[in-house]
Amino acid sequence: MTKHWIRTCKGRECHFDALENFTPDIEEIAHALSNLCRYTGHTPSFYSVAQHCCLVSLHCPKKFRLAGLLHDATEAYVSDLSAPLKSMPGMEYYNRLEAEMYGRVAETFRLPGVLPLSVIEQDLRALATEVKCFFGVDVYHDWHLPYRAWKGIKIDPLPSSTAKEIFLTIFRELTT
Repeated sequence: MTKHWIRTCKGRECHFDALENFTPDIEEIAHALSNLCRYTGHTPSFYSVAQHCCLVSLHCPKKFRLAGLLHDATEAYVSDLSAPLKSMPGMEYYNRLEAEMYGRVAETFRLPGVLPLSVIEQDLRALATEVKCFFGVDVYHDWHLPYRAWKGIKIDPLPSSTAKEIFLTIFRELTT
């Protein structure tokens, strides 16, 4: 094996050059996402990817709520990069790795191989709402996004342990 791997919070090895042998774990995903901050940490206070995923899931149509909850699950293993960075030249390997990891997540949790458009829409609405709440910016106009922020939603960032609990609770509700 190569040096291209990480050790997870459960002590498992995730080898990036052998993802076909890796099975994502919901507890690892919840733990890691609850400790990752959105917007590369530039929010006024800590706001986790796990909380974001819960917010997206709660706004998705019922049949896609699990896909909404796990839409950023890859970040538990490959971390998160800002969207502008992901789109830069030279990021092809990272983007392929993230897509391959999504394939592993989709297979493990029986999700669609491609994120449904309704999940993408709710993810963008969450982004618009978060940016408006945290930075006071209307991304619909400033960034020319196709979706507006949800009306009447104020986001109170949760401690990572609370976000993790809620993430796992939603997962259990959707899978049992």
